[in-house]
Amino acid sequence: MQCIEELMDAGDCPDDVRLICSWTALNSLYGRWDERAREPVPVPVPDRGSLDAFLNRLFAYDKDAHMSGMLREHRPLVKALVGDEYLSRYFWQDPSEGVARRAQNAARKLGSWYHEERFTTILGATL
Repeated sequence: MQCIEELMDAGDCPDDVRLICSWTALNSLYGRWDERAREPVPVPVPDRGSLDAFLNRLFAYDKDAHMSGMLREHRPLVKALVGDEYLSRYFWQDPSEGVARRAQNAARKLGSWYHEERFTTILGATL
């Protein structure tokens, strides 16, 4: 984040650099480290499980509901991101019509997730 802030202050931060640095900073927040082995915690704690645990903590600390408010405010954008087959992790494993439908199904589930106030799920799907 310091890198991004310095580049932005200098007025020289291309979007791709900002994205990569932001994604790296996010990963550093939720990644798990084994102090004794001095290495990342191996499977069975997959990356997705670490991210979900981090998001749960994030929402627990958000007493003023800023995160859920942001997700409500940007609902059309969230739907576009979640429903985009090219942003689906499944598409790049198996680029097929079935996977494209899977992304569209996730976008359709958003309505019930918003109704049930499952904001952790919504943010996780968006990321």
